[in-house]
Amino acid sequence: MKEKSYNVSIIVPIFNVEKWLTRCLNSICKQTYGEFEVLLIDDGSIDNSGEICQTFVSKDNRFKYYKKKNGGLSDTRNYGINRAKGKYFIFVDSDDYLTPDYVEMLYSGIQKNNVDAVICGISRVDEDGKILNNNCFNVTDKTFLSGKEIIELSFDNKSDGGDLVCAWNKIYDRKLFDNNLRFEKGRYYEDGYIFPNLFLRVNKAMIIHRPLYNYVQRNNSIIHSSMNIKK
Repeated sequence: MKEKSYNVSIIVPIFNVEKWLTRCLNSICKQTYGEFEVLLIDDGSIDNSGEICQTFVSKDNRFKYYKKKNGGLSDTRNYGINRAKGKYFIFVDSDDYLTPDYVEMLYSGIQKNNVDAVICGISRVDEDGKILNNNCFNVTDKTFLSGKEIIELSFDNKSDGGDLVCAWNKIYDRKLFDNNLRFEKGRYYEDGYIFPNLFLRVNKAMIIHRPLYNYVQRNNSIIHSSMNIKK
């Protein structure tokens, strides 16, 4: 039987996040747009993260679970990219969570506006979901920018440009990752290394000035304790 195709691949790297994982995956299940696959990439967790993933896989055939040898956040994202079937990619960190219309808004933006990527604002929240602050990139009122303009804006301290550099809060055309462009393994701040090369390939990007991605600010800020500081 032919495997079902999806418009969007959501890649979720996972490492010892049992405390937050159910909230993250529930937020994906509750999306108002549902034509996506979810790749749960477990980077060698030793807690109950795998069991939580299997629960979602058993209930929803859009979810696929992979467990691999620990290799770090970049290696885990690359593992997902290499197995994704969708025309567009979304990365979601497994301790964060999405507003219900996150995928719909980003997918609609990239589909209808002939852009290579869409970026949305974020809400920084604490572990209980209390909003600490919102960042909607108010440094610019533009909706459409070139990839070069996005790169320049990311270096503007007033813009909180770090949220432009991160892999999450975006949807990407998969062609941006052609010719084996991947996250660099073993880097301390891996998003910052792929970002310029990725956005140099972007002819036009769209910014949605709404906080659609909930970024959880944890006291324990390391998603992959072996090498990657997340927050």
